Amino acid sequence: MSESAKIYRYPLSIDASGAPYVMVTRHKASYAANSRVVMEGSGHCALYMPMGISIADSMSYETAASGMIGGIMAEQGISFDSFSAGDVGAIATKHGPAALGVLGAGMGKLMGGSMVASILGGGVLAEGVSQVINEKKKTIQKTINPREFMLFKSPNLRSFSLRFRFIPDSSEEADAVDGIVKWFREGMYPKTDGVFAFDFPFAFQIQFMNLQGIPMVPEMFLESASTTWNPNSMSYLRDVNNRPVELNLSLEFKELMPLTRESIQAGF
Repeated sequence: MSESAKIYRYPLSIDASGAPYVMVTRHKASYAANSRVVMEGSGHCALYMPMGISIADSMSYETAASGMIGGIMAEQGISFDSFSAGDVGAIATKHGPAALGVLGAGMGKLMGGSMVASILGGGVLAEGVSQVINEKKKTIQKTINPREFMLFKSPNLRSFSLRFRFIPDSSEEADAVDGIVKWFREGMYPKTDGVFAFDFPFAFQIQFMNLQGIPMVPEMFLESASTTWNPNSMSYLRDVNNRPVELNLSLEFKELMPLTRESIQAGF
């Protein structure tokens, strides 16, 4: 059996017991929405169900502000549907001094309509004017409401962790553990393509077998694989070529593509 088609198990009877377990396959990344890999006898890894499966969903938002223009438009009921860039100057010229009245009558005289239009229309505020405004704010202890709000940006790419503790009971299980570690490490590294390029590493598919209630996981790249030999002792198994009694494997995956509402409805 070739390495690409080999099946690794821990414990050795894990997929024959009927208990829940984790099935991991590796493949060329498809970058397809809501993708699931169909098993067709290719190599895979079957591992016991670890404790503490955690799936954290998060979104990315950014802060925006409509500022003085937004306040004037809201007050006068002006719709953004028909709003153009040219309207900014008109609003600034007509309403700018009045809008700046919060800074005092002196500021209204200092900042004529043309200057206000330049400020509100995207022009650069002169340093001297900025200093006068800040001094006036300090005196009257008022400032212009920036009218901040949140804008949705995108779903975040999620990370996913699996941690396993291996304590082999036989030389066969010890061989399987060595193969499992190599299988993950080999799959996460790229292959050289000539002198100047890398082929992408494998993508991984994680499936929870004989288990209900946990959302499906889309294809992921393996970002990190940390292996610790003998985490709690310096004992070795003499009858299996002095292999360590215990080995811990920590795997950190990350999604290839963000999910959408359709993904959640599909069971992800």
